[in-house]
Amino acid sequence: MSKRIELRQMYGRAWDTWDADLLCSSLADDFYFDDPALRERITIDTIAEYMASWRDRVKALGGTGEITSRDRVKADVDGAYITWHWWGFAGTDFEGSAVTRTTDDGVQYERITYYPSTPSFSKVDI
Repeated sequence: MSKRIELRQMYGRAWDTWDADLLCSSLADDFYFDDPALRERITIDTIAEYMASWRDRVKALGGTGEITSRDRVKADVDGAYITWHWWGFAGTDFEGSAVTRTTDDGVQYERITYYPSTPSFSKVDI
């Protein structure tokens, strides 16, 4: 198994277990997380705080705080491992799409979208 696939699996495991240290150890130095519900991109310096706020954000929408995932697509092309999946906030109608790009240096980015619309988290600190 290639290093990039191992790093992407580590990143997924970190989200599954809410382990910010494991998450950060899977990231490339130039990592960013693009969440359209936020004004600024999340970086390697702010991802642990973002993860810690995730459950509160989902609960503010009436959800359980957990993430569901299905319909995964994976491609290892030209030195990058690209994954796409459809995700949801358990207990809500909010769903979305996410794409992640990982190289042997770590996860470079994750970009998410929301469906049917981007929620407002104005009442929750992020």
